[in-house]
Amino acid sequence: HTRLQGDWSSDVCSSDLRILVGCHAVTLYAYNPSTREFSYPPKFFGLQFPSQVRQLKHIPANSLIYAILERDEPYIAQAASTDSLFKNRRFRRDEGIESCIALPLRASGRSVGVLFVNFRTRHRFTSDDLGNIKMLADQAALAILNSQLYEERYTTVREQEALLALSREILGASDLQPILDHAATVAYELLKADFCNIVIPNRSGDLVMAAAINWSPGLLYNYILRRGNQSHTGYTILTEQPVIVEDFDSDT
Repeated sequence: HTRLQGDWSSDVCSSDLRILVGCHAVTLYAYNPSTREFSYPPKFFGLQFPSQVRQLKHIPANSLIYAILERDEPYIAQAASTDSLFKNRRFRRDEGIESCIALPLRASGRSVGVLFVNFRTRHRFTSDDLGNIKMLADQAALAILNSQLYEERYTTVREQEALLALSREILGASDLQPILDHAATVAYELLKADFCNIVIPNRSGDLVMAAAINWSPGLLYNYILRRGNQSHTGYTILTEQPVIVEDFDSDT
């Protein structure tokens, strides 16, 4: 009984696809619309060179996978070696793919992934093939959605528990520094950040780091941040609202 490689609890898209449509390889990329990211590496079976799939840490923005995710209908490449989307792809060449159908996965109006069903011999997709593949793709989409909803609920409960613990510490604390340190730690862990710091004005009114995670300890209370448009912190205080910067290199 063949299963998708990786931590995947469902049988959909594994032996069922091989039995129903006779495919040779499958890759399934789960997508989280909340984070706008794909889980990587994908789940798969039947690959001859799985290490090639695992070697990347993320999916490039210009990847075919994103193009399929944005489609409304499956994309059929009956002759993949001459197909405009597939012919020059490393995966198709290395794996010897001759025919492929790529499906955007949606459940409850939410994009949750992309499924590739691959054949190493030329394959003519019949109406039965398309119906069976669509049925299993829908099952996979539902399984992904259920997993994401469970994870979101778990994350929400975890966040609420952490914030409740922080609130209790604040109410019972007599010293500011432990509160700041704990608040920075909570934010760092819940948001899965690489760095985190809390900035407050010192007695002279200068903006300084009062608590930090993964910043040099020597910066605490010593490094003065500029006010106004001269620093991210100063600008955030000036606007009196959250300031989100997705890319510091391109942000103006």
